[in-house]
Amino acid sequence: MKYEYGGIEYEGESFYCYPASDVLMNKFNITDGGKLQEIELNISFANISYLGENPLKGVLDLRYLKRIHKYVFEDTQYEEGVPSGSTASIITHC
Repeated sequence: MKYEYGGIEYEGESFYCYPASDVLMNKFNITDGGKLQEIELNISFANISYLGENPLKGVLDLRYLKRIHKYVFEDTQYEEGVPSGSTASIITHC
């Protein structure tokens, strides 16, 4: 299955997406890609704006970047890209 998210095309089945869909699983259970993208943009913009005024403390390394990613997307995406309680063993999708 080919799917596209954020202007990037992917191929193959993804357990990050809703079944038979190219929409990432999300905390709102939105299956419409356009609607999800709009909500993610608004929420992530607000979170990034907040970080601009209140930066996280720490050393700029991979752990720090992961903290930024978590903060920016924690309101819309599941941690590690899958719903809590999932038994999937994965590597973060980013």
